Amino acid sequence: MTNPGFLEDNPLGKNIKMKTLRIFLLAIMALQLEACSPGVPQSNYIPSQAVSLEIFYAQLSPYGSWMDYAPYGYVWLPDVPLGFTPYATQGQWVYTRYGWTWSSYYAWGWAPFHYGRWHYDVVYGWMWMPDTIWGPAWVVWRRGGGYSGWAPLDFGISFMPLSTVAILFPMSGGYLSGT
Repeated sequence: MTNPGFLEDNPLGKNIKMKTLRIFLLAIMALQLEACSPGVPQSNYIPSQAVSLEIFYAQLSPYGSWMDYAPYGYVWLPDVPLGFTPYATQGQWVYTRYGWTWSSYYAWGWAPFHYGRWHYDVVYGWMWMPDTIWGPAWVVWRRGGGYSGWAPLDFGISFMPLSTVAILFPMSGGYLSGT
């Protein structure tokens, strides 16, 4: 059976896969513990600080419009030029103590790139649904063929705290076994 993982071409095999898995799980735990308030420098983030959804409605309204998008509720459509793509335009990736973090050049970038999820609709374009959990960037990463890439996590994609999730790893014949 071929290895379906992104490290399939790695000659180091199982050890690097386990280290990568540990790093990934630690990153997920860090995301569960971290929250911040808008405008606070990253070094001053306060774990588990609550962020109200109301702050997004007030502070993002000058930069776009809100609409009711069934079945998700209110979403924000930014006033951006054609060609806008979340986590790809008007910003850069910066490595921080939280891992790869999107640093936006937009005045409103503190919110939609660190809270909530992005979705592309063929009629409306990119829209953002707010959430109260902070993250360095809500994207999924892929690697293969010598390239790395990412895509915004869509509505409804979220992480559960690790303490409530049973994680099972195959010991043989699977991704982590190196077979």
